[in-house]
Amino acid sequence: GNWTVALQARPGGFRFDGVATIGQLPGWRLTQRGTFQYAPALQIDAEIDMPSWALPDAGLCRELLPGLPDGQWSGRLALNGRYCWGLGHNEGELSLQLTDGALNLPGPGIAADGVALSLSLPLLPQLISNRPQRLTCRQVKAAGWTFDDILVDFQLESESFFLENLQLKCCDGNIYTHALRFHYRDPRVRAALYCDHLNLARLINQLGVAGAAGDGTLYGRIPFTFDSGGLQVEPGFLYSEPGIASHLELDGLEPLLAGLPEGTAEYTQLDLAAEALKKFDYQWAKLEFAAVDEDLAVALKLDGKPAGILPFRFDERAGRFVRVNTVGSLFQGIRLDVNSRIPLNKLIKFNQKFQNLTEMMK
Repeated sequence: GNWTVALQARPGGFRFDGVATIGQLPGWRLTQRGTFQYAPALQIDAEIDMPSWALPDAGLCRELLPGLPDGQWSGRLALNGRYCWGLGHNEGELSLQLTDGALNLPGPGIAADGVALSLSLPLLPQLISNRPQRLTCRQVKAAGWTFDDILVDFQLESESFFLENLQLKCCDGNIYTHALRFHYRDPRVRAALYCDHLNLARLINQLGVAGAAGDGTLYGRIPFTFDSGGLQVEPGFLYSEPGIASHLELDGLEPLLAGLPEGTAEYTQLDLAAEALKKFDYQWAKLEFAAVDEDLAVALKLDGKPAGILPFRFDERAGRFVRVNTVGSLFQGIRLDVNSRIPLNKLIKFNQKFQNLTEMMK
């Protein structure tokens, strides 16, 4: 690196103006200015300024800081601050701005772009911020999910992290939470994400239950627990808006029939349900979920009717509906339950990475 400093004498001290650069970091430039007094008492008053600077290649960063995780990132970073020490003073302030940020970490499976952060620390050396600070992000992909237009308002407190507001878009709807406080020594929090106008078909696609298309929406809350071990989903449900008829089309439900002998009552019931859900008009829908061991148990409950004739007729001798190759039946009303268990491997791996990170920070 290179550091050039100009000194100007003054009574009892001197004034300094400096510029620091590092050859391995093209474009990085840090200016310093201030005063150094040794009489009548020791006092230092300094200011720093780093103009907006493009973050270097991740490979170069890992050469300089070997502990950084594998991945890629980019963005522009700027900061400025001041500090005063001596004659009873030990205080300062720092402002930081990140713009055009992007991140891709293959390990935990997290990718983000359009990241912007504004952070002000007015009470150095205490890491306490003004209220509120803001983090925004155009899109985040994590654990197989996609989130858009993320907005986070927060405050760094002396013993806690205060989340004043979190809102984002998912499945054509909105998700938000109320204010939360995470204590550094014990970050455990029980809270809920509130869901508004989530598209049911897109949600089913994201969950991986089946391929889906449709116009219905869901509302409700997703309870969760967050602690040093990561994120755990608790039992909850989402529901459709009462009195609003909607349409849903599902495909790819054949795995539900796997392992069941053809001709049995259970096989026929699931076969009929899968056929009905290919085009289904419903009056209400409810999506229940709960974490079971390492899976997410999902139950989709629908009340409505198939949009057309189904290739099933009632067999009086068997006492149940059977699939036919001739004209089938028109169902006027039917309630359907679709149960599925979805592996939470991605979330579990994310939590493991989070635990490793928290251990490193201790």
